[in-house]
Amino acid sequence: MYAATLVTERASDAASPATDALKELVGDCTCPICQEVYTNPHQLACGHTFCLKCFDKLKRKWEKRTTNGGGGGGGGGSGSDGEMLSLGQMLLQFSSSVAGRSGDSDPLQCPVCRTSVDPHRPLKPDQTVRSLLHTLKTVKAGCCQESDCWNKRQVCCTQCACGLCAEHHKAKMESIRSGCDELAQEAEKFLLAKSEEFEKMQSQLTDAETKLEELQQAMLKSQQERFSMCSDQLAAVRQRTEQEQNERTNIGAELNEEAKKLRQLLENETGHIGPEVLNQRDQLKENIQSINSKYPSSCLQVGFDNDKMTTEQDTVLQAVSVRILKRPYAERSEKFKPMVIKKTKRGEPWEVRLLQDDKLLVNYKGFPTRRLHIFNAGTLKETDMIELQLNQGQFPGQICVCRQREKILASDPKNHCVYEFNYGGRMTGQFGSKGSEPGQLHTPKGMYIYENILYVVDSKNKRIQLFDMEQDYKNVGSVEHDSISTSIQAVFVGPASIVICDRGSDSLIVFDRVSKRYLKKLPAGGEPFDACTDRFDNMIVSLTRERKIRIYDSTVTHCINTFDIGSAIDSDSEKLQNYLHGVAFDPNSDRLFVAEAFAKRLLRFDMT
Repeated sequence: MYAATLVTERASDAASPATDALKELVGDCTCPICQEVYTNPHQLACGHTFCLKCFDKLKRKWEKRTTNGGGGGGGGGSGSDGEMLSLGQMLLQFSSSVAGRSGDSDPLQCPVCRTSVDPHRPLKPDQTVRSLLHTLKTVKAGCCQESDCWNKRQVCCTQCACGLCAEHHKAKMESIRSGCDELAQEAEKFLLAKSEEFEKMQSQLTDAETKLEELQQAMLKSQQERFSMCSDQLAAVRQRTEQEQNERTNIGAELNEEAKKLRQLLENETGHIGPEVLNQRDQLKENIQSINSKYPSSCLQVGFDNDKMTTEQDTVLQAVSVRILKRPYAERSEKFKPMVIKKTKRGEPWEVRLLQDDKLLVNYKGFPTRRLHIFNAGTLKETDMIELQLNQGQFPGQICVCRQREKILASDPKNHCVYEFNYGGRMTGQFGSKGSEPGQLHTPKGMYIYENILYVVDSKNKRIQLFDMEQDYKNVGSVEHDSISTSIQAVFVGPASIVICDRGSDSLIVFDRVSKRYLKKLPAGGEPFDACTDRFDNMIVSLTRERKIRIYDSTVTHCINTFDIGSAIDSDSEKLQNYLHGVAFDPNSDRLFVAEAFAKRLLRFDMT
C-alpha cells in the first residue's frame, strides 16, 4: 500500500526509535486517500479499504463529473493554494481527472488498483482493519493522547511529560511483541496440525478409493457368482421338472392301458372273477403305489424375497459411505457444566425452541396459561410472552417454530390435531382429526420441519406423518415399521436420515430420508425425549431420566460424545427428581439450551 509506505517513511525520519512492528501496524491502519488513521473503514470488492467518508467524497466527485458530461480534470501536482498535495489527494485528483476525460462511460474505480467499482453496491465494513485499529488504540492507551503522535518527532506525553514519547511506548510495544510471538507460535502450531491432518486425510482418501474399488469388484464378483449359480439352479430345476413331467406322462399312459385292460377283463367275466382279473388288479395297484413313491408331491421353494432383500441390501450399503465427521465437542468433559442456569418461577419449562437469533420460545408443561414465553438467549431472562388465541378445550402439547414463515405450530394430543399461529399468537390454520387414515392423527406429539415438510409424531398410530407446508399441509406420506411403539415422543430429520425417539423401547429408530425405508434400531442408552441439530448436521438428543445429552453424527452411525448433566450440576437428592426435556441449538452462537420441567429451570451451554 502506498499509505503504508508513506507512513513508514515518516516513522523512519522521526527521532523516536519506532519499532518495525509499530510501523507496520500504523501503515495497516492508514487510509490511502486521507493519509490518516481509518475512521469507519469499509472494503471494496477488490479488497482495498478506505474511510467511508473518503470513498463517499470520491463517489460524489465521480457522480458530479459523469452528470455534467465530463470536464476539466484539474492541474498537475499542486493545490490551489500552492501547497504540495498528499499522495492520497493526488490519487483522488487523478481518479477524478480520468473520470472527467472519459465522460459518462468511464466507471467508478478504486484509487489504488483501478478496478471498476459498482457505485450502487453498499460497501461492507472491514472487520480485520477494525481489529487492527483496536490494537492500535490499545497501544496508545495509557500513553500520549495526541492523535498524530505516530508521525510527529516530538510530542508531550500526558503521563510522563516527556518530550519524546517513544520510551513510554516501549513497554507497550514489548508487551505486544511478546503477545504477537505467542500468537504466531500458536498459528504455526495450528497450521502444522492442519497440514498434518490434511496429509493424513489425503492418505486415508487414497486408501478409501482403493478399498472402495476392491469392495465394488468383490461385491460384483460375489453377486455375479451367486446370480449365476441361482440361474443354473433355475435351469436345472426347470429341466428336471420337464423330464419328470414327460416320465409321468408316459407312465400315466401305461397305467391308463392297464386300467382299460382290467375293465375289459371285468366286462368279459360273467359269473365269477377269475385269477387273471385279480392279477391284473394287483399289478395295477402295485404300479400306482410305485409311481407315487417315485414321484411324491412337490412344490417350488424360492429362497429370496425381492422387497426384503432390497431393504437388507440398503441397510448393508448404508455402511458404504465416506464423509468428514465433525467432532467439535469430542474433547469436552463428560461432566459439562452450563454457563447460565435460570430458574423459571411461573411454570415448568417443557420445551425450548429458537424463535430468533437472540430469542427463545419456551412452552411450560401442561400448558396451564395457553401462553408461550420469550426469553433472552444470552441471559435467559424472560422478556415477553405470546398469548395464543385458543378456544375452550384446546390444549396444545408440543410446539415447533418455522422461522422462514414466522409460524408457530402446536400439536394437540387431546383433540388429535395441529394448530398454526403467527408470531402474534393469532391462529392462522388447523389440520388433522382423530383416526388412522392418511392425514388423520391419534395423539400427535413432537414435530420437526425439514425442506418445507412438517414431520408429525402420530404416536398411537405408531408412525410419522408428513405434511407439505407449501400445499396447505397436504399429507404426502408416512414412515411406518413394526418396531415403532406407541410411546414415540419426538422426531429428528437430517440430510440422510429420519430418526424417531422411542421412549417405550429406549431406542432411536432410523430410516432413510429419501426412500423412507427402515435402516436400524439403536439403543439410546436411556429414554430419548427431544432432538435437535447443530451447525454441522450432528444430532443432539436429550435422555430425560438419565439426565444426559448424547451427540450423534448426521447418519446416526457414531456417538460423538455424551454429557452427564446430572453429575455436573445436581446434588444426590436432585438426581432423583430432575429430568431433562426439550433441547434447542443456536448455530450462530454455538449455544445449547436445555429445559428441565421438574427443576423449573433453563440451562445454557456454550459449546465452543
